[in-house]
Amino acid sequence: MSPPLPPLGIQVKHWLGCALLCLLPPGLANADAADAFPSGSTIILAQATAGPTATTLRTPTPPADTIADRVLGQPNFASATAGGTASMLDHPSDVLADPVSGRLWVADSGNHRVLSWASAKNFTNGQAADLVLGQPDFTTVTPTRSFNRSAATLAQPAGMAVDAQGRLYVADYRNSRVLQYTPPFTNGMAASLVFGKTGFTDSRVGSTSTAESLFNPQGVAIDAAGNLFVADTSRNRVVRYSRPFSNGMAADLVLGQADMNSSRQNQGGTTTATTLSRPMGLTFDTNGNLYVVDSFNFRVLQYAPPFTNNMPATQVLGAPDFFRPYPLTMDAYTISQSSGAVAADPFGNIYVADTSNSRVLQFQPPITTGQAALRAFGQPDLAGRFANNGSIGAATVAAPSGVTADAEGRVYIADTRNNRILAFD
Repeated sequence: MSPPLPPLGIQVKHWLGCALLCLLPPGLANADAADAFPSGSTIILAQATAGPTATTLRTPTPPADTIADRVLGQPNFASATAGGTASMLDHPSDVLADPVSGRLWVADSGNHRVLSWASAKNFTNGQAADLVLGQPDFTTVTPTRSFNRSAATLAQPAGMAVDAQGRLYVADYRNSRVLQYTPPFTNGMAASLVFGKTGFTDSRVGSTSTAESLFNPQGVAIDAAGNLFVADTSRNRVVRYSRPFSNGMAADLVLGQADMNSSRQNQGGTTTATTLSRPMGLTFDTNGNLYVVDSFNFRVLQYAPPFTNNMPATQVLGAPDFFRPYPLTMDAYTISQSSGAVAADPFGNIYVADTSNSRVLQFQPPITTGQAALRAFGQPDLAGRFANNGSIGAATVAAPSGVTADAEGRVYIADTRNNRILAFD
């Protein structure tokens, strides 16, 4: 079930205006890896369905600004060193604020593990994790190989999600599977269930798409009924597993493809409301709408329940309609190729990790096709696109690929190439 901010000690709050246009060819994000308002103030920003034409009044919601307040994986906001200890990270790919336990989970992709901290809202700068999954301890960082794949191993973990019982789901990207972990959690524990494989030691991928198999999944999400949705990235689809779960079970619903045996990008044709091309992040909002980062189509799709096989999306962000992208400009309307994660907060805001543009975009409700982003985390404005803007700090990011929000509206970003997690209170 899913890019940050930064330079040292910045205390100026940037006011956001209408989007500036700036030419930008989107680039590809690293596969391992992708302004501020006082609370309650009212601003004017561009809002449109087919380009920056109309303006509307909006009142921003938490966090109050786009300057990070806390950092994990680094001792301070000026450091970006990769490492493999309990207090260091190597290209974190996703971050999750657990609504059940209050813990913070981090998919530490470069170290082939998932780390956790006891409190998302109370961790301190540079604090060490107290829990590790996928490795036997905090200093082992070797990846899974086909000959040693097990219920206790991971290889480049990606998206994560938690269900109402506190069970953790991890997209084990390089192992082409999704693992479920059941609390109580212990260091190096074995997963309790596997999706996409017949068993925990199964190393086959297979050349044919089926309802039982996955190929490089990156995003996971849990709906209100406890069903698991998976972005099956290399098969250009999203699949659903309905409860009750069992090892190696078949998915019972597919989005982005006509059937479970199809896997071509955009169903072998052009972009429409029913097609997908390398989907990545997934999330549900409080109304049960599913959001999918359709990365190679430069967009985020919203699907409204009830869900049916190969159904069309209902809204799209990053494009004026379902058939064409916006021009390749850097502004409040565009989303780059290889964007990573998407998250929803309790207020209806949607956050998109726009990885290749080194920013996280915030879209305020109601979500409508082609609307403008409210603001960008990691850039001084909605025209910025450079990693760290020349200087790493509390208001910059570099290729963020994960984002999450907690129950009180705090935002957390996996600042992938800066090897850190940023918290915006």
